Amino acid sequence: MTNILNVNVPAKLRERHKTGIEFLDKANAGGFVPSSLNMFTGSPGAGKTTLMLSAADSITGLGNICLFNSLEMKDVQVKVYADRLKMKHGFELCALRLTKDLIKKGNQLMAKNPNKQLFVIIDSLPEMDCGQYKDGTINSKTPGRVVDMLKTWCEETFAIVIMINHVTKGGQFVGKNSVKHAIDAHFDL
Repeated sequence: MTNILNVNVPAKLRERHKTGIEFLDKANAGGFVPSSLNMFTGSPGAGKTTLMLSAADSITGLGNICLFNSLEMKDVQVKVYADRLKMKHGFELCALRLTKDLIKKGNQLMAKNPNKQLFVIIDSLPEMDCGQYKDGTINSKTPGRVVDMLKTWCEETFAIVIMINHVTKGGQFVGKNSVKHAIDAHFDL
């Protein structure tokens, strides 16, 4: 047993990293904490992707590294959004379905940029594959496994992950509630 007053917290975990989007940073007590796993949900058309693309551009503009994993749109579609939003800074873009491949890409970016905070934005969680089945089958347990893998990685590397998830037209969360319990912050648009 350890007395809580004797636990040493790495200085990195006391930092807050802003996105540069005022209401988003304010809603998150001044910014995102390293090693955190965050989720944005909202009904179709609520603006989740637009908000996250704007955040990705702003995050890069603040001197951080942002990897946007777009499984909902092709790169040319993302570029059309970027042009419409008049992005100035850009961000790293990929479309990696396997969680282990996304983690590997994140590790590569951190190795190339050791003094910068890494943000990974995933659009969207239901499209990710944990690699459980060789044929790429995704089932109701897949998002939970993906979240567990990402949570472990975040804790080991101080990465910040932001995932987009969906709700039904009736406003119900898509997925198991165990996913909600594994994340650090949940924002509903």
